[in-house]
Amino acid sequence: MFAIPFSILASLQRILVALALSFICSGVYASSLQVAPVKLNFTADETAHAIYLTNNGDATIRAQISIMQWFQKDNKDVLIETNKLISSPPMMLLPVGKTQLVRIILPQNTAPQNESSFRLIIDELPGPV
Repeated sequence: MFAIPFSILASLQRILVALALSFICSGVYASSLQVAPVKLNFTADETAHAIYLTNNGDATIRAQISIMQWFQKDNKDVLIETNKLISSPPMMLLPVGKTQLVRIILPQNTAPQNESSFRLIIDELPGPV
């Protein structure tokens, strides 16, 4: 017969509980907004990319898109407002079951000379639709 030490059992139990809670909570906090693709890479000759927002929920979504330049300093994320990339449209109403094309545009006069990272932030706006 094989005996498992109590400390290993306790650790396994905590891991299983954490996994179970993550699966339970994921349904509670699941978003009705789907974004694809989730990563964009601009090459030197590209000036625009498309992303698609889909509303899988049961109510119209009012959304605002902002793009922030992103870097890390002292192991902390830093977000800075930027106009190096532009979202078109920047605001939208997205009805239930519909998909919206959003263009992420790199203006010609702001092409970076080196690699940069950005975060696209989609905020749901409150209020009646």
